[in-house]
Amino acid sequence: VAKGLLILFSDDNMFINRCFSRELLKALVPLKIRYMAQSDIGIGKDEELLRLMYQSGCVMVLVGLESLSFENLKQVDSFKAKMLERYSEYVQRIQSYGMAVLGAFIVGFDHDDLSSFQRIADFVLEHCIYPQITIATPLPRTALTDRLKREGRLPEVCYWDRCTYYDAIFEPKGMTKGELEKGVAALYELLLSPEVNARRRSYFKGVMRELKHRGRDRWKEVGVEEVAQYGMSLL
Repeated sequence: VAKGLLILFSDDNMFINRCFSRELLKALVPLKIRYMAQSDIGIGKDEELLRLMYQSGCVMVLVGLESLSFENLKQVDSFKAKMLERYSEYVQRIQSYGMAVLGAFIVGFDHDDLSSFQRIADFVLEHCIYPQITIATPLPRTALTDRLKREGRLPEVCYWDRCTYYDAIFEPKGMTKGELEKGVAALYELLLSPEVNARRRSYFKGVMRELKHRGRDRWKEVGVEEVAQYGMSLL
């Protein structure tokens, strides 16, 4: 593997099988790679797994947080609804092991309103995570599409060319389509501003200093700036 190369594992939930994951991570350690993975927030309670992820070269984890509304999560994913009260704790724990968190949020669910944008902004800023914010999109053969179809809320004309994750396909209950699209754009403008990016870099430099102090410095080939650029390229 080329020195300094960052690899993206495209498995949507790379660590769902904990036993297999531990064996895989142990096998990755001698390869000395640097990579990004995708996972659910549940990895935040497994410190042995986090340690192995760190040792094997994981520099960033995309975590599907989806929403900060319990009612939304109940409708979308009951597991995440149960985890909601631990979101802050687990995000901080993942980051304490030297891995940046790319938090994925979806806006436009039935229990979202204009205040949802501020809640996401506050969470991202408080925890210095990288944000990925998209609009709820009714893709084929999904529960969302089936429900919206039953409720008569889908467009009558074909809309597949508008499934960009940044175009509002259906009218949300708590805001207009225009407000939804403008709200997402405004979040990106705020959360990817030079000032906020500088704050994120400063935060992770502090994390790296603490890891080095604890004898866990494995950031010799890829540093904070490289990871920051990698995170930005994925948004």
